[in-house]
Amino acid sequence: MHTRNVSTAIALLAASLALAVPAFAQGFTFGLRPEDQRKAYFEYTLLPGDRVEDAVLVVNGTDEPLSLVVTKVAGHTALTGGISFPGDADGPGSWIELYDQGVVEVPTDLALRMPFTLSVPADTPPGEYVAGFLSTPEDPAGFMGSEGQAEGFQVEVIPQMAVSMIITIAEPSHCEVRIDAIQHTQDKGEWNLVMTMVNMGDVHFKGSGEFKLKPTGGGDPVLERSFPVGYFIAGETLEYPLNFNNLPPAGDYEAEVTLLGSDCAFNTLFNQPIAISDELAAEAAADSERWALADQNAATSPVQSEGLSLQTGILIGLIVLVLILILLLLYVILTRRRKDAEDAKSL
Repeated sequence: MHTRNVSTAIALLAASLALAVPAFAQGFTFGLRPEDQRKAYFEYTLLPGDRVEDAVLVVNGTDEPLSLVVTKVAGHTALTGGISFPGDADGPGSWIELYDQGVVEVPTDLALRMPFTLSVPADTPPGEYVAGFLSTPEDPAGFMGSEGQAEGFQVEVIPQMAVSMIITIAEPSHCEVRIDAIQHTQDKGEWNLVMTMVNMGDVHFKGSGEFKLKPTGGGDPVLERSFPVGYFIAGETLEYPLNFNNLPPAGDYEAEVTLLGSDCAFNTLFNQPIAISDELAAEAAADSERWALADQNAATSPVQSEGLSLQTGILIGLIVLVLILILLLLYVILTRRRKDAEDAKSL
C-alpha cells in the first residue's frame, strides 16, 4: 500500500456536504460518492472495448483529518440479496484503474477527487456487472475509540464505506433465477432452512418470495412466510436463510417456494418434499425445553444481582454513616481538649 498526494481538494459548504454525505450507516461521517452529485452510485451502459474516465469523491465529514484506505473492489450478492464488497478486485473490479489507490489523507470537512478509468474487455459478453470502491480508516481502532469494550473481551469493529458501480454491457435481457434445493436443520429448537438460488440470467434479480410448507396428503399450509430478495447479481449463487421459531410436527411435507421479480418480469415455482422424522422432532422439543429453561434462568439472574446490589449498597451506606459519626465525635473531643488547654493557659 502506498501514499500519494491527490491533486484536487473540494471544499464542502454545509449545503453541499449534505449532498455529499446523505446518511452514512451507524453514524460514520466519512464515505464515497460519485463526482456527479446527482447520483448515489456509478452507472454505465457500455459496449465491449469501451473506455470511460470518471472520478470518485472521498469525503471526510469529521472534525479531524482522516487517513483512509481506498481500494477498487468487485461486488457480490449479500446474504439475503443486496450488494456486498468482500474486498477483492476480481471480475469487473479488475476493469478499473484507480490512480491513487492506497492511503489518502482527507482534511476535515473536505472531499478529495480521485480519478479512475473503466476499461471493458473486448470479449465481454452482454450482461450486468457490479464493481465499486471501498474506504476504510487506516487506523480503525483509533477512529472508533475504546467505547463499547467489555471487561474480559474485546470486539473489533472495522468501519467501512462503499459506493457501487453498475456496468451494463450491450443489451442484456435474460432474467432467470433457478432454485436448486432446500436444506434444513434444527438448532436450539428452531427450524433453519437454506434455499440455494442461482441467477441464471444476465441481469440482476430483485423481488419477493413466498415459502409454504404443506402436508403431503393435502390440506392447509402448516407454515407460511413471505421474504424479500434484494439485489441478486447475475451469475451468482445465493444461499438464502429462512428461520422459524419451532420445528413442524413429525410428518411428510411438500415445500413450495414462489419467486416474483420486481425489476424484471420473471416468476418461478419450486417444490421439494421434506420429511420431519420422529427423532428430529423429539430432539427439537428437547432443545427447545433446554433453551427455554436457560432463558428463564437468565431472566431471573438480573433480579438476584439487583437484590444483591441493593443489600451491598445499604451496607456500604451504613458503614459510611458510622465513619462520619466517628469523625464528628473525634472532632468534638479534639475541639473540647483544645479549648480546655487554652483556658488552662489563660489561668
